[in-house]
Amino acid sequence: MSFLPVLLAAGAAVAEPKAPVHYDPVHAPTAQTLVQQIAARHGDMVLLGVHATIPDTKNNVIIACNDQARIGKPSSKGDMALIGTPKIMVARLPKKNVYEVAMTLNDAQGRTVGMMVDQMRLDAVPDEVEALRRALDVRADLEKNIPSESALFD
Repeated sequence: MSFLPVLLAAGAAVAEPKAPVHYDPVHAPTAQTLVQQIAARHGDMVLLGVHATIPDTKNNVIIACNDQARIGKPSSKGDMALIGTPKIMVARLPKKNVYEVAMTLNDAQGRTVGMMVDQMRLDAVPDEVEALRRALDVRADLEKNIPSESALFD
């Protein structure tokens, strides 16, 4: 007689179920094209995501990403805390084998449109300082091509 199914069932009964994450529908073709173009120029880029508020809603989500499965995912509290501030988050994430840099994103006129996350392979840059420099270059490339927040959704 095997107790394995009983033990597995008992363990499953104790585990807290995670609420499913609701993804919002997003139509931001200009933002997506821009992200894809920039990501294509950086072979070491694991992830480039742009977060913004969907027009006529209060929902701030990922509106463009080279990992398209993430589009529509709500921004986290940590993401939201960066928007509109001079704060920049730089982290070395060895489990993911990346440096991650997150910061506010502006349009070409300097108006806040949301935030961006850039992840690059650990072996592509020597340290956090270089990861930040590279992410600032990516942000500048994004920003010069964003005439306004609404243009992201055209």
